[in-house]
Amino acid sequence: MKRLKCNLASLCTLSAILFSSFNSFAQDTAGKTIIAKGTVVASSSIDSERKLKRRSPVYKIDTVMTGENSRAQFKMMDGGLLALQANTQLKIATYKYDPETDEGSAVMELISGGIRTVSGKIKNKNGSYKLNTPVGSIGIRGTHFEVEIVEGDVFLAVWDGAIDITTDTGIETSVFSLGDNEGFSFARIDTSGDVEGLVSPPQVFEDGHSNSVNRKQSPAAVGTENTEQENAEVEVEQTESLESNNLAQPQVASTSNEEADDNLASVAEIELAELPEKVAAIEIITEAVNPIADRVGTAVFDQLSISSSTDNILESSMVMDINFDNNTVDNGELVIKDEGGEWHAAFNGTIKEASLDIGVNFASYNDIEAEGGISGQFDSAVSVLGQIELSQIETETAGEIETISAQYRLGESLEQ
Repeated sequence: MKRLKCNLASLCTLSAILFSSFNSFAQDTAGKTIIAKGTVVASSSIDSERKLKRRSPVYKIDTVMTGENSRAQFKMMDGGLLALQANTQLKIATYKYDPETDEGSAVMELISGGIRTVSGKIKNKNGSYKLNTPVGSIGIRGTHFEVEIVEGDVFLAVWDGAIDITTDTGIETSVFSLGDNEGFSFARIDTSGDVEGLVSPPQVFEDGHSNSVNRKQSPAAVGTENTEQENAEVEVEQTESLESNNLAQPQVASTSNEEADDNLASVAEIELAELPEKVAAIEIITEAVNPIADRVGTAVFDQLSISSSTDNILESSMVMDINFDNNTVDNGELVIKDEGGEWHAAFNGTIKEASLDIGVNFASYNDIEAEGGISGQFDSAVSVLGQIELSQIETETAGEIETISAQYRLGESLEQ
């Protein structure tokens, strides 16, 4: 009897250890929710479906789903950003990162819908980052890219950096690349795995999910040899496409970067319609030449153009005091008025190469405290391009939690 009791006790102890280990594994956090609008839920093989809201964790074995007219954004454990469109299903197979070794791995599967991602610390050079789709897998080299599935076809856009796509038609496996220093930045892959390189962004990225995708782009099969005349035509089309999708640049008094200034247009002439729908969000790291390498002294940036696909902005103002000698952002202020009220934010930060590391010291909406982030990147010597993400803090008396998501360009003051 004593032996039986001992065995039962051992068995109970072992079971408790196994359950604890399994539960710990299940609860390993892959990231947290920044924005959840509409129906946003997560589920796993060991957990029932749960509704996600701001600050809700997502785990390494979750499948995340968004409903009709819904969207979500997540900050992952390596600093990467994931933005899910409506009617999207994303399965997280694994997501781990060790800050001590700067190594990690991420494997996800886009089952349906669309995703925009800005990579964090995990890249192919220090680990493995793979996004599987119905027609192939995507590896990244440090990038900001977008994928959408429409009627079985997969559309790809690389806004910064580069990606490598592996497709398997059942007969052969092929690899092609998009982005910096590659032949194309945009592509379409059909259900059979055939690839078309596109010289301009597919219409689907402008209209969201659409059953009538504009296929009148000028496609060219990846790997197809063109004549010199065809190559020249493609180059012209690409140049025109890039010019049509770039933001107008603000004009200021002469600076040390005079060659760039010669081509700048006044911020006051920028129309909101010119703002791109897809602006790289927080913590984008580019490999381009630092546009502010020659800037010295101080400057005020207050020429604002702002756009939001989700909020009707009535009035707005923003100012940053930039100290290029100390690499600091001083006395930052933001005011945004929409149909429901007024957002306020006070912030400061530091400059790391061309990126702004901004900390929000205080934020509110209609006198209710808010939190969130403001990102920024110098895209020229005289303008900053970035993202604003703010949300009211939940309280017992608060009703529906208000959020705002907007893209902005802030140019140097014209009065300096």
